[in-house]
Amino acid sequence: MQGGYGQCDSSSDEEEYSFNYSTDHDYDSSFDSFSSKKSSKSRWTKQEDNTLRDQVEQYGRSNWKLVASFLPNRSEVQCFQRWQKVLDPELVKGPWTKEINVVQNEYESMKLV
Repeated sequence: MQGGYGQCDSSSDEEEYSFNYSTDHDYDSSFDSFSSKKSSKSRWTKQEDNTLRDQVEQYGRSNWKLVASFLPNRSEVQCFQRWQKVLDPELVKGPWTKEINVVQNEYESMKLV
């Protein structure tokens, strides 16, 4: 499998994998104009991300139908998911902290009882 954001490369039959991460992992630089049909598989452009940020700032995080109306190629579900999983400035990215690991371990031990 080709390396990309969160994709796994395996160069041998052994259980050895490496992950390649890219900051522009999901931008389609060849996407210059909007088509009339909403596509569920096209990559987000930087322009679309900027538009989504602007519309969420203006209309909030609850009216995804209105937000999506400014992005002809995107559904309200796609806009919501893009915001929640990628663009939300409150989203914490990176490795888990020790505190989160402690809470997770405590939760897991409670399930065993």
